[in-house]
Amino acid sequence: MQKRGRSSKAAMVIIVAIVVFICGLIYAKTDALSKKLEAKEARLAQINSEIVQAQDETRDIQNEIKYRETDDFIEDQAREALGLRYPDEIIMVPSSGNN
Repeated sequence: MQKRGRSSKAAMVIIVAIVVFICGLIYAKTDALSKKLEAKEARLAQINSEIVQAQDETRDIQNEIKYRETDDFIEDQAREALGLRYPDEIIMVPSSGNN
């Protein structure tokens, strides 16, 4: 009977060792997957930020295009580039201060 007791204890120790080993593997894999998930979530947040920035830039460009299609833009360009003015308009130029 003593042989059975020793062999069953040895079997129990082997089973416990296997279970502990499997638990260790599961923990290690879970930890690795958690780190990968965190990295991917950080990348997703960065991409979402870039999307918002691109949407803002797109909106600004669309507004600029709309402005350039207006008479106000054409008038501003004529005033700036060609120095044009309305017939009844007086343009005041500041003095250079070297009087």
